[in-house]
Amino acid sequence: MAFRTDGSSHADGVRAEKKNIKLMQLDAKKASAMCGVPLTEGAYTVEQRGGTQYTEDIAVQHDGGETTLSHKRKKKLGTGSFDWLNSTKRVPCAATLKRVTRQLRNSDYSVEEARTIFKGACHDALETMTSDDLIQIIKEGIVAKYAGIDRITVEAEDEKIIYSFEPSAIPFFKAVSLPGTRAEMTGAGTTSRSLRFVDEGGTPFPDFGLRIRVTSNNGITAMLGKNTKGNKTSSPVIKLQQDKVHQMIDSIAAGDITKTRI
Repeated sequence: MAFRTDGSSHADGVRAEKKNIKLMQLDAKKASAMCGVPLTEGAYTVEQRGGTQYTEDIAVQHDGGETTLSHKRKKKLGTGSFDWLNSTKRVPCAATLKRVTRQLRNSDYSVEEARTIFKGACHDALETMTSDDLIQIIKEGIVAKYAGIDRITVEAEDEKIIYSFEPSAIPFFKAVSLPGTRAEMTGAGTTSRSLRFVDEGGTPFPDFGLRIRVTSNNGITAMLGKNTKGNKTSSPVIKLQQDKVHQMIDSIAAGDITKTRI
């Protein structure tokens, strides 16, 4: 699956957030459903956040305080994925991958040759990850990160619906917090693997649709300094992605999720 590196997906997301902010400001009933708290028309304000300094994309100020929302946007819930984590700071074998990146930057390799070399290094890094490593990165990079968020909203553009729920309602958030839970990588991907989980007694949890990926943030052309239009550099990153978004939505208990038509 191809991932955009030209910033267009981010720009589309920002426009969607602005649209939803306007919707929430104009419709207290829909804003209440998305926030999970009752709001009174004219007695709240909706603010766009986002960027590197915020986990939340939207903040709502009201009489009861502040409600923060992290917004995910999908054209169709049944296809594609979204990132829970996209980080240069938690990369396995970071020193080795950074060294490979520098060597490629200073080389005469073609883009295809460099891609093959970098993919091999990412594969080797991925192979080093243990169950403890996987559980730790999920706890610290996702669960702890979203602990300060009040609601996660997922917009299904084709359905014209926004789903809203607390992070704690997501089954894998609960599973990785249980004592003895183990994580396993499955599949034969070079730089990405599906994640499966088993409990302390060895019984498998349902498929949570999580995928781990070790790759670059801006592509190989940028890594070689040959990108004439976009980013000029590229660094190793680790991603934790949500595949099967529709399945994740369906797995949340009915009493823990709201649906808002837009």
